[in-house]
Amino acid sequence: MSYKIFYHRNFFKEVVKIPSRHQKNVKEILRHILQNPIRIPPNTKTLKGHKQIFRTRIGKLRLIYYINHKEKVVRVLGIDTRGKVYKIIRRLLS
Repeated sequence: MSYKIFYHRNFFKEVVKIPSRHQKNVKEILRHILQNPIRIPPNTKTLKGHKQIFRTRIGKLRLIYYINHKEKVVRVLGIDTRGKVYKIIRRLLS
């Protein structure tokens, strides 16, 4: 059974705002995650205190996503610059 991907409702509004070269990188990273969710992409770390939430660095941007291996689900939470995306994530996790 393959993994399913779900996007936060504001994700596509955020992606439209970023440069096209970064949009291409986001697509490649998400494709990589879906093909092999066990192996994390380059420039990726887990968020402190959250074993299943990852951030992938794309230039000055951060792509934040959650992987649930039991349910085989990837939830893309957001993408934005470093300072802004972590504020959004804190609000989502509270």
